[in-house]
Amino acid sequence: MIVTWESKLYLDVGLFGYYVLIGFYGWYLWRKGKQVQKTLTISQISVKLLLMLLGLGVLFTIGLGQLFSSYTDASIPYWDAFTTGFSLVATYMQAKKFLENWLLWIVVDAIYVGVYFYKDLDFFAILSIFYTIMAVYGFIHWRKTYQSATP
Repeated sequence: MIVTWESKLYLDVGLFGYYVLIGFYGWYLWRKGKQVQKTLTISQISVKLLLMLLGLGVLFTIGLGQLFSSYTDASIPYWDAFTTGFSLVATYMQAKKFLENWLLWIVVDAIYVGVYFYKDLDFFAILSIFYTIMAVYGFIHWRKTYQSATP
C-alpha cells in the first residue's frame, strides 16, 4: 500500500485495502460459514450479467478516472481506475465461481504489468506477470472442471 501511494496509484492503495478486508471476510466464511452455506460450483455467467458487470467496470474507469484526474495528483488516473474497477468486478465474479472471471483477470493482470513497468515498480510488474500466468492456469483448470461436471 505504501509503494502504490508513493507512486501516486491511489486507487491501488484502496484496492489493496479491500483485499485485506475481503481476506478476513473469506477467512471468516471458511472457518464459520461452512455450516450454513451451500457449496458453490463453477458456472458460466449469463450474457446479461456479464454485460452489466463489464458496464460497471467501464463506469468505474470513467468515473474514478475523472474524479482522480480532477481532484488529485494521481499519476495515471484512468489506468489506475481501469485496473481497480475491473479488479473489483473480477473479484466478484471469482467469488461467485463464474468461469469467465479468469479471462478478466488475464486482461487486468496483463495491464498491471504495463502500469507497473511504466511506474518503475519492476517487482510488482514481475509479480503481475506471475499473476497473469496463474490466471491462465486458473481458467484452464476451472474450464476442465466445469466441462467434466457438465453433462
